[in-house]
Amino acid sequence: MTNNPSQTQTSEPPALSMEMLREKEKILWEEVRGIREITLKLLQWSVTALASLETALFFLRKDIYERMIAAKQLGAGEYVPWDKHLRGTMFLLVVALIFSAMIFLAVGRQRKMRAQLVELNLYQIDFGKPRWWGRPLMLLVPLAFPIMDVVLHISFR
Repeated sequence: MTNNPSQTQTSEPPALSMEMLREKEKILWEEVRGIREITLKLLQWSVTALASLETALFFLRKDIYERMIAAKQLGAGEYVPWDKHLRGTMFLLVVALIFSAMIFLAVGRQRKMRAQLVELNLYQIDFGKPRWWGRPLMLLVPLAFPIMDVVLHISFR
């Protein structure tokens, strides 16, 4: 069986007109802006949700402490045991990891769209290179809450 040349050859997609390229660039700009807004909203909501959870954990731990004192399971100067404290911290960590994963996915999508925009660059705009520390910093913001939860518990012992 012989191969038909039209079936085996890969052809380049047809070149886009200047008007279509401008439209593509406009869509990419809107996409990059939209994803950036979503990412910042995710970051804001992660801080809000984690701060609220941390506050709720404080009052929950305070209640546990008072009940354990009343039941004479703890002495007057003792702290809530690590196993009870770490349950809340683990929950906080899971929520922080979920927010970090969502931010990671949004930033990855934004980078992909930005790369297409830089490649197209009809107006020869110098976009500059993104900073290497921006993405890790955004991922660390939600994770700071469970880390600080443990650090504060250790520092008050």
